[in-house]
Amino acid sequence: MKLKAHQRIIREQKAKENPLSLFPEKPDIIDLKKAVVRKINYQTAEKIIIEYEWLGNMPTYCTHYFGIYFNGICGGVVVFGIGIPKNVLEDICGKEHLPEVRVLTRGACVHWTPTGSATKLIANSLKLLKKEGYKIIVAYSDVRAGEIGTIYQACNFLYTGSSFGGSEVLINGKWRTRMPRIIKEKKLNTKDLPKRKRSLKHRYIYLMGTKKEIKELRKKLKYKILPYPKRTDAVEVSREIHANTIGEGKGQFLDTAQ
Repeated sequence: MKLKAHQRIIREQKAKENPLSLFPEKPDIIDLKKAVVRKINYQTAEKIIIEYEWLGNMPTYCTHYFGIYFNGICGGVVVFGIGIPKNVLEDICGKEHLPEVRVLTRGACVHWTPTGSATKLIANSLKLLKKEGYKIIVAYSDVRAGEIGTIYQACNFLYTGSSFGGSEVLINGKWRTRMPRIIKEKKLNTKDLPKRKRSLKHRYIYLMGTKKEIKELRKKLKYKILPYPKRTDAVEVSREIHANTIGEGKGQFLDTAQ
């Protein structure tokens, strides 16, 4: 059984739809070598993220948006921000490097983009962020979405293990961590709510700067650098996650193909 990434499934489904109903419109010429990566606004990023990204929404605390353009038409976007707790960001290379950290929080390419589009989009986005003084980029791949971080491996990110802990409860149709404030305000009894283990997420880190700066950052890196995970590992972990899911929502983002 081979695990297929959810976003790949979305692109394949879009490719089968009526071309006239699809967004964005397919350009007459699609040449990856001539594709241009540039900064875009929130609205442009949001349209593609909602249509093609597996979470289907924009994150909070966004700071940067980049798009890859084919003959003037945006075929993919990537979003960066500070969407994880401050203490987690500080733990990467130390508190003193916090202003230099950004998190890759969302990204997607449309159905007609050629192979290698996402790699070019991320690689060039990193170059633009480097020009602004950012040196540490963090990215996560979610096993529940069929991801192992292949795109980050292609972009030479460092793999630093995974996070897998705690549980989530289903509140008003959304899976949430056990946050006392939300539960208290809504007067909810967690015993009566559907529960599941939190999804395992592979953590990738990319370091930028001069050779000397990168060397120093690697010394300060709090996480051990590990071999890249393989897709067979994701299949087994996904089975464990879904075997431990109780209640509604089980398997909604997991898909497989022979």
